[in-house]
Amino acid sequence: MLRRDREEWLFLSLPRIALILLCIAFSFTAEAQDTSEDQKDRAKELIDGVSEKFGSSDKVEQNLTNPLTSGSSFTTLDGSQSFNQQLSCPSSSSFLELFYALGAGGDLAPVIVKQDTDFDGEYDYNFTLPVPVSGVCANGIISCNNGTWSNCSYHLWNAGTNDRLGLKEANLADLAGCYCVNNSCGSSLAFGNRYTILDDLAGGMSGALMQRDPRYAISAVDKQDFVIKLSGQDTRTCSPDTTTPQHNYYQNAVTMADDAFTASAGDEVYGLVTGIPSGDDALLTTNACTIERTVDLEEILATDIFARVTSTPDYEEYACSGDEDCFEFGLGNDEDDHIRQDGCNIFTERVVWNIDRIDRIKEATLLHANYEDQIAIRVNGQLIFNTGGFNGNSDPSDCQINDQASVSINRSFKSALQNGQNELVMKIAIKSRGSGKLYGRLRYEPSCELVESVANSCARYADNDACRIIEETVDGVKTFQNGGRTGLTPISQTRTLHGVKCSETFTREWFDRSRKYECEADAEDAMTFDFSRQEHIYANSSIDQFADLQEGSDGSYTPITGDYTIDTEYGIAECEEICKTQSDEVDAEVSSTGVVSDVLKDPEYTEYNYHRCSAGVCPVGPGETVVEDCGCLNEFPQAMAMMQTFRLAGKDLICTSGTKKPVQY
Repeated sequence: MLRRDREEWLFLSLPRIALILLCIAFSFTAEAQDTSEDQKDRAKELIDGVSEKFGSSDKVEQNLTNPLTSGSSFTTLDGSQSFNQQLSCPSSSSFLELFYALGAGGDLAPVIVKQDTDFDGEYDYNFTLPVPVSGVCANGIISCNNGTWSNCSYHLWNAGTNDRLGLKEANLADLAGCYCVNNSCGSSLAFGNRYTILDDLAGGMSGALMQRDPRYAISAVDKQDFVIKLSGQDTRTCSPDTTTPQHNYYQNAVTMADDAFTASAGDEVYGLVTGIPSGDDALLTTNACTIERTVDLEEILATDIFARVTSTPDYEEYACSGDEDCFEFGLGNDEDDHIRQDGCNIFTERVVWNIDRIDRIKEATLLHANYEDQIAIRVNGQLIFNTGGFNGNSDPSDCQINDQASVSINRSFKSALQNGQNELVMKIAIKSRGSGKLYGRLRYEPSCELVESVANSCARYADNDACRIIEETVDGVKTFQNGGRTGLTPISQTRTLHGVKCSETFTREWFDRSRKYECEADAEDAMTFDFSRQEHIYANSSIDQFADLQEGSDGSYTPITGDYTIDTEYGIAECEEICKTQSDEVDAEVSSTGVVSDVLKDPEYTEYNYHRCSAGVCPVGPGETVVEDCGCLNEFPQAMAMMQTFRLAGKDLICTSGTKKPVQY
């Protein structure tokens, strides 16, 4: 482990240490409920166990520090169980440092980055961003002309194979959560929001490092003015095996919830902690909500408008010249005299279409026909065109024209069409021999439209006067924090949706808003409280007796009174007994003038020591004599006098300013 101050190391490790101590303690005390006397004995047993394990600096080092850093085993207070938990990883007091200054036009320039890539406690890589920063994103930056939002370029944070950070060019679509910081969007944004900007810049850099290798771990963040420092550990050395659970969770995060639920199901400590009241009785409630904009591409193709269901054999379709959203059709056979039969007979040609979007049919026209002897054309039973008085149902008055005729129809049948199935029927009346073929055209209009909707779960809070917004994040940019505006505004996003035959590009000011509202207790969905019992206790209790309301089996409350009884006999000593000893010593310290004892008239002095007593016995060291035996010693006055002496010794004892001053207390 990197040599760091013990205090800092301990601070960074406190959460894990606390959990370890909980495991040690609860494994020793998690039992069924006992009687009052049993609880006293168990409490004393627990205190003695803790004192035995951690009652001195040597014992803390032996039983806590060494197992954390060397890999030796922890044991529970009663010594019945052991386990391992190691914090020893190569680490750095600051592996990443970032500084920015305010450049012309409010841009961030210069932006200077320092890295400790090998976690040895020394910065070994420094670089300055080659461009000013006009906008900050969650994963990169935007650089424009100074003080403007013109001629912008886009850059992603990138970590190379040697863990050195840098920028690589990108498109705006590659960036996320961007906002403007220069004067084109407001004054003093980079100054007033410097901590947010530092967080986002450092977060993007550390994200690039973790994306390359997820075993980077950040343990502390320190911000001051325009500087941010990230401290952490390189867990790659602790966990060289990439199959560790952390890596599995990184690759497949959904398994984490299942594993956590499985682990917690039979865990006594988890059950105990979850049973602790969590402050639900607060007078204010915090409510999270979202406003989500959804934009979909609704593409209507030819297959969505119509389709042929069935037809007689003599039916065919052709493409329209120069128009892909159109087709022409032919129904029947106009080969001269290809039908031969004695007498006047009626022959039928038919086609059935299914239409789902009648509103998208722009043209339906009968163009022309070749026939012999007579024809009648109906659409959904409606007569559209006929010859020789033939209606398609009864024999025509003249069933023989002796030669094939052609007729230009150019008549629309659009009004006869409907949603659902549509039937076009051509009846041909022939005496002895003849033929018939109809030509038509259908033109349709496909579409490519944006369908937009907004799902707003925040309306109930926004419309409630008892609620106020305290946090808001818009597309990754924090616009509200601690109940006030940050001054940051997300940049409008442009997106493109692609369909089968079309695409649409659109721009919106925002897509996702995440909010938190704080609502008063009497607001909708907030908790209500019954303080009647507390009021009864406060109003009716006295110095000598308490008053309370006791709940009965039927849910009713009965007033009761009684005497106070406080049991203070828990078998715990009034204090930690110590003793005071003295010994004669010779001053052997060395200064710039040599050994101190050589310049002192009497180098001998008396040294006082304090020891923690064990079972009422003072552990006297070599050459020591007892000045005060074991007891609850109070040396506070002497300690105060010594500290005051040292404090005054550091004050100005001569008039360096030429002006006489009183003694400073």
